[in-house]
Amino acid sequence: MRLALRLFIPLVFCAGLVAQGDIYRRGLAEQPIRSDGISYHVYLPSIVLHGSPRLWATADDQYGGAYPEHTGILRWTNTSWWLNPHPIGVAVLMLPFFLIAHALTLWSNLPPDGFSLYYQVAATVGGLTYGVAGLAILSRVLQRHFADGVVVAALVATTFGTNYFHYLTFDATFSHACAFFLVACLLWITERWWSSPTPARTITLGLVVGALFLVRHSHLLLILIPALYRPSDLWTRRASISAAGLVALLVALPQLAIYKAVTGAWIVSPYSLLPATMTFWSPEIAGILVTLPKGLFFWSPVLLASVAGVFLLRDQARAFRWSSVAVFLLLTWLVGSWYDWQFGGSYGHRGFTDVLPLLALPMAAAFDRLRQASRPIHAAGVALISAAVALSLFQMVQYWNGLIPFQNTTWSDYSEIFLRWP
Repeated sequence: MRLALRLFIPLVFCAGLVAQGDIYRRGLAEQPIRSDGISYHVYLPSIVLHGSPRLWATADDQYGGAYPEHTGILRWTNTSWWLNPHPIGVAVLMLPFFLIAHALTLWSNLPPDGFSLYYQVAATVGGLTYGVAGLAILSRVLQRHFADGVVVAALVATTFGTNYFHYLTFDATFSHACAFFLVACLLWITERWWSSPTPARTITLGLVVGALFLVRHSHLLLILIPALYRPSDLWTRRASISAAGLVALLVALPQLAIYKAVTGAWIVSPYSLLPATMTFWSPEIAGILVTLPKGLFFWSPVLLASVAGVFLLRDQARAFRWSSVAVFLLLTWLVGSWYDWQFGGSYGHRGFTDVLPLLALPMAAAFDRLRQASRPIHAAGVALISAAVALSLFQMVQYWNGLIPFQNTTWSDYSEIFLRWP
């Protein structure tokens, strides 16, 4: 098990590279920077290549003066700046990969426009790299609480029993791999900050929280993870909490400055120009959790182990119990209240992909209890978990090949393609 744990991360990275190569070699997807990936990416060519966060030069060079409607990037009336519904966090994290791609592009004489071959490869490999780094950090967190065999099982189930591998490969230029990485970092620093709030750990906590805000503003609810770890001691840590909050604010400042330049206000909804509405008092719950078209537990039944595991967390891992429950319930409410509660096209429901590291802890607790069960129960549990992971992988390949619809999957659609090989 120790050898399997050491090999798991490099094997996932290699499998991801092979999968990405096969996806684009066979034309299963368009170029990597597409759909939401465009709006996450455009900051890089706009700022690095054109020297302006206004996004106008990229719009002119790539899209004839106006961004595609599906990006949601629209011009603010009073300032003529483009308002991007997606913040700058992914672009900040992807900057090293972009610079490498730019150097290779200049060396090869390809168009240095931010979208030619090397930029495309760098974007998808960068997403894979951050996603695998998140798994490595999650592994360190899990190892503090569980035996190696349990950690391996939890990592396999999280990577392949959910839609996570899909967002390491097919849609690696979306935000989910980067967000997964940051949530894993938050779990890691939360434990260490509460054990000893050194200045370095306080700064790191603020950096991670600020980066999560930059990737997706709704990730601010994840401050519940450190807050609920030892809530009775929050007041005694108020100085360190204030310092971490100041660091987070400094990290968020560039995004707030962009909003100020675009709209004249420091704080604004990035969806202001879109017909986006929230239905807080009538959220869609069944469709995002248990039924088609996007039910979380329908497409990733292995996550039912996380639900059971909440009650099985023991010792120091119990400190994550209430944050697991609170974050999952609040996220369910927010996702279900969003006007497009399907979150557009996706394999499974991508509204929960970012918090999979948090769900991995109670999942591991359930696996740990199963390890201690009688032989028949253990065998039955392993068989069910293996079947759930295999089904998720199989259906992911179906989605890649177009058998599972991009969105709005019906029971008729599902029954027709169930277990059909592409």
